[in-house]
Amino acid sequence: MFSEDKRVWQMHKRKKSYARSLRKGMTEAEDALWRCLRNRKCQGIKFRRQVPIGPYIVDFLCVSAKLIIELDGDIHNAQQEYDEDRASELQRRGYRILRFSNKDVMNNLSNVCTSIAEVANTLYVHTYKTEKSIFPSPGR
Repeated sequence: MFSEDKRVWQMHKRKKSYARSLRKGMTEAEDALWRCLRNRKCQGIKFRRQVPIGPYIVDFLCVSAKLIIELDGDIHNAQQEYDEDRASELQRRGYRILRFSNKDVMNNLSNVCTSIAEVANTLYVHTYKTEKSIFPSPGR
């Protein structure tokens, strides 16, 4: 039992270390979107980047809305089956996934951020069955 716990802990530690290295080496599109999302700049919504969830590392995560944002570059064309399996597992865990291409982010960043904020607000209200979202409206 102890060796199994130790193995799981070591895998978790390696995954955290790998996520940390991904944060340091973000793509241009990830960096642009992160500048839009960080420090609650997107309508006060809290996001984290390069977050381990189970065996996967997601690009961006809003924990309170259980919303994952994934950016797809050219490599995703070659790994569609893997992406579908990954999405199924994350959805099974209760997450909603929004996907944007790197090109969308680079060419339409404000529209991408608006779409993310709208979905996050909807999911938060739906998830917690409240009439009012915790996210402030842009004018507040």
